[in-house]
Amino acid sequence: DGDLDLLLSGSVDGLTEATRLYRNNGNGTFSENTAAGLKDIYGAAAWGDYDNDGDLDLVLSGAYGANVSFTDVYRNNGNGTFTALNLGLRPLQGGSAVWGDCDNDGDLDLLLAGYSETDDAEYTRLYRNNSATANSTPSAPSGLSVVRVGSNGAFVSWNPATDSETPPGTLSYNLRVGTTSGASDVLSGMANAASGYRRVAALGNSQAGRGWLVDHLDVNTTCYWSVQAVDTGWAGGAWAGEASFRLADFATATTAPVTKLANTSAQGGGSTDGTGITQQGLVWGPQPLPTLADFLGRTQHGAGAGSFSDTLSGLTAGVTYYVRAYAVNGGGTSYGYQQSFVLSAAPFAELDPGFRAAGWYARAAWGDYDNDGDLDLFLAGYDAGATPKASARIYRNHGDGTFTDLNAGLPNVEFGTWGDYDRDGDLDLVVSGLVYETNTRVTEIYRNDNGSFVSLNAGLTPVEYAELAWGDYDNDGDLDLVVGGGATTGRRTTLYRNDGGVFVNANAGLLGVDSAGLAWGDYDNDG
Repeated sequence: DGDLDLLLSGSVDGLTEATRLYRNNGNGTFSENTAAGLKDIYGAAAWGDYDNDGDLDLVLSGAYGANVSFTDVYRNNGNGTFTALNLGLRPLQGGSAVWGDCDNDGDLDLLLAGYSETDDAEYTRLYRNNSATANSTPSAPSGLSVVRVGSNGAFVSWNPATDSETPPGTLSYNLRVGTTSGASDVLSGMANAASGYRRVAALGNSQAGRGWLVDHLDVNTTCYWSVQAVDTGWAGGAWAGEASFRLADFATATTAPVTKLANTSAQGGGSTDGTGITQQGLVWGPQPLPTLADFLGRTQHGAGAGSFSDTLSGLTAGVTYYVRAYAVNGGGTSYGYQQSFVLSAAPFAELDPGFRAAGWYARAAWGDYDNDGDLDLFLAGYDAGATPKASARIYRNHGDGTFTDLNAGLPNVEFGTWGDYDRDGDLDLVVSGLVYETNTRVTEIYRNDNGSFVSLNAGLTPVEYAELAWGDYDNDGDLDLVVGGGATTGRRTTLYRNDGGVFVNANAGLLGVDSAGLAWGDYDNDG
């Protein structure tokens, strides 16, 4: 069906063996084929079309039960089931089983190596396949094409080959790329460049797909490439007629992150660079790698390089979508690397930016500490299962739903809040709480110096179970601070007056509390 399925065999718990065949559903999930009829062993397994009927057969070689050796070939019946051939091969375990046409007669021979507990001896045995049906090689693929992807990548693609035994969906493909004609110094095909003879008995290096991304290329170097089909007997067909490309002849396209996700739409964008651009825009759809030939939605802008922003419409909640910027010039078509997104059917979509669990006494406060136009996060709290137990962290917002821990060097406490106490246009921070590992109370102001946070050594009374609130209680234009919590001498609530960056106890006579709530507000409207 054109995608790779998976077989595994091994020991489950040291006592139980298992052989399982999983069908690739083509959507990132696998379903177990319970009707396969394969022996449960732990040991070697290898696919190969020994009878040249176009589907993959299987050899299993290993052990089961009370260390009983086992080896047999299973014929693929073409309907998801397999039949054991009971060929009388030497039962071996702990070794290897590999197919390969060692005598070049058009069918797969079998090599077995391993240990026989019956003879208490090691063996290596080669079995010649005496099939009267020889394998024919696939035809050469056609329709070779290339598009540029990102700055240094090329996605090469081709039309399917044909084979008299192997169905088109079961063929794999083998790619070679070089910097001179016929060479493979960029990507080796491990096959003879003239005849296509495969030097390894295996799937082609681009597997079952009909396209492959070749990355990390030099943009000014001309690359020469070709592709061959490989059938289920691991025979390589003729190479397609060689093609060439140079990335510098293409424009470049960059896909911007998707933002403003709504119920049926989102905002996308991108940028392009290069000469001779005749069109540019976005393509998107529910399948990876949308193209100008295969898309759900498309926008189109005029000639010339530049940036653009577009609304992605016609979307459905719960579906994963993929979007790419594109550009077209005389060299061909270029795409940016794809971005993916999912619209949530709920009013809110849960994200997982990788924040530390805050737990008990958690305090969170948004604030644009770096003045880049998006809200960063101060997050503090207690997690009994973590080391350290308490943590105060600043997470920088990248504007695309991702955040990075600033590693600001704050003490490991549970409370804090933003405030521009020095009126220099950036947000400073006050933190407070208990460092559990040293049983030390902390209350300190940190000045924001171009994104680095420096302790003010303000001389505030250290408290735990704290609450903090900035507010200009004396209307002198700078932020004062009230702190409540448990000090070594008992519960305290202290109002600190900001005198030009020096914090002085205002002796306000407030009730001492901890585990508090503090909030400034002009409740009596007296200004």
